[in-house]
Amino acid sequence: MKGIVEIISKSFIIEDHILHLDITSNLNLFLTISLVLNIMEKFTIHQSYKFEDYLEQIATDWMTNAVTDHFEVEIEELSQEQILEVQEFCDEAEELRYGYGTVAAGLRAVIYQWEEEVGWKNED
Repeated sequence: MKGIVEIISKSFIIEDHILHLDITSNLNLFLTISLVLNIMEKFTIHQSYKFEDYLEQIATDWMTNAVTDHFEVEIEELSQEQILEVQEFCDEAEELRYGYGTVAAGLRAVIYQWEEEVGWKNED
């Protein structure tokens, strides 16, 4: 339990090391250690991959709709020429980076879906 202090009898666990203190005679030291540990504790976001997966799914859904609306066919019905057009746009979007990272990720997922369903892979 890194960064968390737990009172166990008259001991503290600090980043997996046990520190023995006599808390009855040294309450000020205990309070000082508690304050320091609270200040030193680093900010973290747990399970951020779930949020990233969620954003990727939204981008994929959005790009799937954009592609199918533009070409007026389902993904598996796209021609090789159409998927190459999508891939070209995706490559350009990745080069621009700012504002297009999520778009490119969604388009890559659409291209991958098409490759899996049609069985063709562009080797470029």
